[in-house]
Amino acid sequence: MWRVMPRGGQITRIYQLLMELVRSPRGVAAQVLAERRGIRLRTVYRDLEALRRVGFPIERTSQGRWRLAEDWQTQLPFPLQADEVLALHTARDFLRPLRGTPLGRAFDQLYSRLIGRNGSQAELFPYYRALLQTRSAFAVDYRPHLPKLETICTGIQQSQTLRAVYWGLNRPEPTLRDLDPYRLYFDPVLEGLYLFAWCHLRQAIRVFAVHRFEHVRLTERHFTPPLDFDVNAYLRDAFRLWREANVQQVRFRVYPPLARWVAERQLHASQKIHRLDRQTIEVELTVETSEEIKRFLLQLGGCAEVLSPESLRTVVANELQLALRRYLPPPKESLSPGDKVALPPATAGLKNVPVRAGARRQRQAR
Repeated sequence: MWRVMPRGGQITRIYQLLMELVRSPRGVAAQVLAERRGIRLRTVYRDLEALRRVGFPIERTSQGRWRLAEDWQTQLPFPLQADEVLALHTARDFLRPLRGTPLGRAFDQLYSRLIGRNGSQAELFPYYRALLQTRSAFAVDYRPHLPKLETICTGIQQSQTLRAVYWGLNRPEPTLRDLDPYRLYFDPVLEGLYLFAWCHLRQAIRVFAVHRFEHVRLTERHFTPPLDFDVNAYLRDAFRLWREANVQQVRFRVYPPLARWVAERQLHASQKIHRLDRQTIEVELTVETSEEIKRFLLQLGGCAEVLSPESLRTVVANELQLALRRYLPPPKESLSPGDKVALPPATAGLKNVPVRAGARRQRQAR
């Protein structure tokens, strides 16, 4: 029966002591451990005993040194290597956008079975986050969409046609569609969950953002899913996710300071990078010229110049001009020589002062 591991600073101290033992396979004296950690010798013995109680095979050598048994990782209550535990924590962070979804719940159950239910020992491992952490800044929160996601998962599992109301990104009104759901796909770049399905309205495979479904329900119809459908093959020519069926060679130049940032990344499998000098690069991609490639180039701002195709260059230039007009102050009105301006009457601005009778007679006499 596992005893409760103390929390807070003591857990941190015990974890650090464990790392000292991991780095010292030949063993280390308790006095040395106390000096390294800046704690009392009595505290070292107490922490060593705490590690023993939660299942770590700690032994004392004939020279009076403390060490972990040679095969200590295989003797733990669960057969995971330390780097495997780190991988689990990292994967859990990456899947955080899917919390509450069927996939997210299934992973939480797996995580709990491998780590969370193995007693107090598991409390030490979250400190591996000091080595590597992840962050999802723009991820979609799928908790409000759980009922729709459950319906979609049921449709995929039972090969059942869905009837859905969907809001397209560029459409002012939603559309009613019958869909044969094939696959759910999580894109780590877009940090979103997408459905690949046969659309009866378009008579083709289409990609749908799960969070843009307004309503989804199961129909009575069933379909036979294609056994050869593969998401990676379907997206082979897409820049990211959306397809336009117009594969072209895209060439653009990137100037500093973003040239290095682009050169460090694999934008597409067809990518070719040519260095023009130490600071400027030219990139070639063979992709579908969709809205996604335009958005990527626009995010580079003035550091990018589209070379080809001309249609993409024109679209990007128009977008940049529109953005410039929105940022510039409105021009002041100016008059050209041909403009006619209505002049104010001669009495404009004069006060209506009563004239004395004597003054009127004097003017009439003149």
